[in-house]
Amino acid sequence: MSTAEQTADSPVEAAIVNDMREVGLMPEIRRREATVMELAAVIAGSRDFPDCRTPEKAAVRILAGREMGVSPIASVIGIRVNAGRVSMDATLMAGCIKRSGRYDYKVSAHTNDVCALVFFENGETAGESAFSMTDAKQAGLEKKDTWKGYPRNMLFARALSNGARWYCAGIFGGSIYTHEELGIAVDDEGRAVESEAGGNGNGVGNELCTRDQRQQLCQLVEAVGDSMPQFMAKMGIRLLDELSGYEATKEIKRLEKRAAKAGTAPAESARPIGTPPPSSALSPAQQTIADGFDESRRPSTPDQRDAILGLAQFLVPDENECHEMLVNALARRNCRKLAELSHLQATALIEALQAKIKTARAEKGEADNCPFDPAPRLPGMS
Repeated sequence: MSTAEQTADSPVEAAIVNDMREVGLMPEIRRREATVMELAAVIAGSRDFPDCRTPEKAAVRILAGREMGVSPIASVIGIRVNAGRVSMDATLMAGCIKRSGRYDYKVSAHTNDVCALVFFENGETAGESAFSMTDAKQAGLEKKDTWKGYPRNMLFARALSNGARWYCAGIFGGSIYTHEELGIAVDDEGRAVESEAGGNGNGVGNELCTRDQRQQLCQLVEAVGDSMPQFMAKMGIRLLDELSGYEATKEIKRLEKRAAKAGTAPAESARPIGTPPPSSALSPAQQTIADGFDESRRPSTPDQRDAILGLAQFLVPDENECHEMLVNALARRNCRKLAELSHLQATALIEALQAKIKTARAEKGEADNCPFDPAPRLPGMS
C-alpha cells in the first residue's frame, strides 16, 4: 500500500494527495525504523532471553548479526560474542551461506567418522572442507558428551565453520566460529545452552535467579557491610534479577563464607534456598531491590507532580518566574515535562523545594510548615 493510500480514505482523496505531493505542498511521509538500542531494550526487557538480560548485550549481538544479514531476533538467539570473537549456531551459519546468493555448499560425505563439504562461489567450486574423528581426537574433542552422542552433527558444524572462514569471507567479514569452538556448551544441534556468565557445563545456569536467592543476597550483602549499589556495580548489573541462578548461588556461597569469617552471618543465611524467608526479614527498600524492581525507572505519580507545582507556586508566587524555575529544574534532570520525571527524581525535587521553603520561612521567623492545595497546571508542565 502506497503512502497516499495510507493517508487518504478514498481514491479521490488519494489523487488529491498525490497532486499535492507532486507540486511540493505535502512532504513524503516516511516511517521511522526502530534503532538498535530501542530493539535491544525491548528484547532485554522481555526477559524471554535469560542469557541476554541487558540492552547492551542484546545490542552487541544485533550489530554483529546485522553485518552478516541476520535479523535481530535470530541474532539474539543464535549469535554470541566472547572476548571479541563472534560465534553462531551451525544452522544459522548454514542459512547465511545459502541465502547469500554468492556462496553455497554441498555435502559430499557425511558419516559418523567424517564430514566433507564442497563450497562454491558464484557457481564455481571454491574448495573443500572436511573434518574427521581423527581430527577430533587430535584436538581432544572426542571425550565431550556432545561428540560422543552426536558425532555427525559435530563433524558437520566443524567442517562448515572451517569452510565459512576459508571460502565465505564475503559474508562473515573475518573469522567466524561455532559456539563449541569457543568453549560454549552446545546441544545436539550446535545451539548454545550455557549461560555466558557461567554454568556447570550441562546447560545449568541459563535460568534467572529466584526471588528467594535475591532476598538471601540482600541479607548477606548487608551482613558483610557492603551496599547493594556497590555489589551490583561489581557484578556489572543494574537489577538483581539480571543474575542467573548459577551466578546467584555462587555469590551466596561466597558471601556466606565472608559473613561466617567475620562472625556476622544472618540467621536466615543458613536457610535452604527453596525455603521462603520471614516476611519481616527485609526492609521495604531491601525488598524492592530483592524483587528486581528498578526504582529509577518508576514513573512519577500525579500526586507528586501536583506537589511539585504546589510547592513551586508557594515558593515563587509569580507565574512566569515559577514556570522559569521549573523549566530549569527539569532541564537539570534531562526532562522537558513533569511527566518525564522518575519517581526518585520527583521525590528529590519535592524535598529540595521543601528545604528551600523551610529556609525562606525560617529567615522570616515563620513556621516551617508549607501546606498547599493541589495547584493548577502551568503551561507546558503537564
